[in-house]
Amino acid sequence: MSYNLPLTLETVKCLRVFDEQGRFSPLFEEKDKLSFSADIIIEAIGPAPLEGGLDEEDKKELEYSGRRIKVDEYYQTSLGWLFVGGDIVKGPDVINVIACGYLAAKGIDTYLNK
Repeated sequence: MSYNLPLTLETVKCLRVFDEQGRFSPLFEEKDKLSFSADIIIEAIGPAPLEGGLDEEDKKELEYSGRRIKVDEYYQTSLGWLFVGGDIVKGPDVINVIACGYLAAKGIDTYLNK
């Protein structure tokens, strides 16, 4: 797989996930966009990670605990430079996903400011 680097992740603000009847019906504020540049973006939506952005050597070094990626208290993986969160680490509820993101952000900040 080849990519033009850096990659750009674009996000939009989610106003709701479910409608008044409890049906899945996301609503987004398209004008509230953020863009982030990255050398790698790994999509992890569901019970298993999509490791398409990792090379074979990195995949071999990534440690697992069952089907989940093994992390430290700041969601840093065995690769050192890779932080993960969400269902592949803990969950699948939104409270755990948000907590993972918060702690991973603290870890990333520490890692980048060494």
